[in-house]
Amino acid sequence: MHLELAAHVDHGVAHTSEVAKISLGIGAAVIAVAIVASGGAVAVALVGASQAGTVLGAVGAASLAGSLGMDVGGLIGKYFLDKPIVEHIKKGIDSVLLGPNKKEAARAHATTTLTSHTYVVEGSLVTMLGKEYAPMSRRQDRTECGGEIAQGIDTIFVGGTPSKHGQGIPETESGWASFLRNTLSVMGVVSAAREGAAKAFVAGVPLALGAVNEDAGTAATALSSLNALRSPAGALERLGQVIDVSRGGALAVPTP
Repeated sequence: MHLELAAHVDHGVAHTSEVAKISLGIGAAVIAVAIVASGGAVAVALVGASQAGTVLGAVGAASLAGSLGMDVGGLIGKYFLDKPIVEHIKKGIDSVLLGPNKKEAARAHATTTLTSHTYVVEGSLVTMLGKEYAPMSRRQDRTECGGEIAQGIDTIFVGGTPSKHGQGIPETESGWASFLRNTLSVMGVVSAAREGAAKAFVAGVPLALGAVNEDAGTAATALSSLNALRSPAGALERLGQVIDVSRGGALAVPTP
């Protein structure tokens, strides 16, 4: 039987380290700009009219390299770096108190909130708490944002298979990582818009995936929409609509 330490208010929740993701994203973008700019300087000296294209080319290269750097950094953080505790359980069930300090027990319920904006979604399938019969949460059980409870009270063990065993819970990026990814994606679309719809589609891939990475169906719709573009102006217009998807908006697919 799966046994784990029971969790209560003030226990920490860990997330994948984003140090490598952010560092490699910025580093790769800077290197790409340096490479393109060094070659572009010669081109500008020979053909002045190519200057705008060289600048946009550097922007596009930074977008692609930075996005790839973030993806590689994300894998490094997930599989090779320790998960730091970045938030704590803020609220539990007030009718179940654990330990000598009598702290509210955690359970898989929307009322078991964290110090961020999310809550605990996983717990034991055989130990239920409250009138809602919500699974009692323990160390290693997960949160709505993809975090993992990293601490528990060492005098109380709770058995049972995790209630969401076998189900993936996408991990939400932090504000800084999300800002960097969206910035790189916008740079890619703006750069590619100069060259037309085909390149706008390619540059728009990381934007669409970054905006709706928790919904494969919506991601497919977003990519299909970008593919249907017919002009650079249309690429920029659709850019705002794709960003709106990440805020809960709808993305309509235009008729080719």
